[in-house]
Amino acid sequence: MIPKYALSAIDKLLQDICNNNFPFGGKVILMGGDFRQILPVVKRGRPAEVIESCLKCSEHWQYVQRFSLTVNMRVQIEEEKFSQWLLKLGSGTLPVKPKDPLRGCIEIPEQCFLSDNESIVEKIFDGAEKADYAKRAILTPTNVDSLAINEEVLHRLPDLKGGLCNGTGLMVRALHNNYIDGEVLTGVSAGNRVFVPRVQLAPSDANLPFTLKRCQFPVRLAYLMTINKSQGQTFEK
Repeated sequence: MIPKYALSAIDKLLQDICNNNFPFGGKVILMGGDFRQILPVVKRGRPAEVIESCLKCSEHWQYVQRFSLTVNMRVQIEEEKFSQWLLKLGSGTLPVKPKDPLRGCIEIPEQCFLSDNESIVEKIFDGAEKADYAKRAILTPTNVDSLAINEEVLHRLPDLKGGLCNGTGLMVRALHNNYIDGEVLTGVSAGNRVFVPRVQLAPSDANLPFTLKRCQFPVRLAYLMTINKSQGQTFEK
């Protein structure tokens, strides 16, 4: 979710471009999103500061007319019950287990459970062809979980010692000291061979008395990613 300051910037920009002092320069603005998703990021912000940065706290929210989408087009008809459960989870309307009401524990359906990381990998990637890896991903709430399960996927890859591994969007053909030899799996460039060099990366705002730079490949394993990073993407499985 963008912070309310971004909406204010759009308002001022359109007023300037259109030479019109009406909100957003008199233009109709279409916004889409889900308030069940992550809140705006406020660096070292307290909960009250994060909430204050939300769109609903913007002075422009009074001009917004809301329209609700009621049909989940990504969920198959036979999974409608699970879709409704997800909506209740996001809205916070699921019943809390009485034995621990303070922690807000809820009951999760049994079909959502797998015994271990190995079972998760088998469920999503077992029997998948090279091109299918770009259409599948395992989502986790934290980076710690994603690193652990990505490691499990790597152990299952063919010819790992030869430097080959598959990823979402890009298949790595070979790893070299200063570049990665890869093949694009998705989009109009699918099948193209690309070479990704190491680049110098530095945080834009690290609050350090010195400039921290490191030379690394601008890539990351994506068999598994956090729910935040996956927003806006669509997977078949």
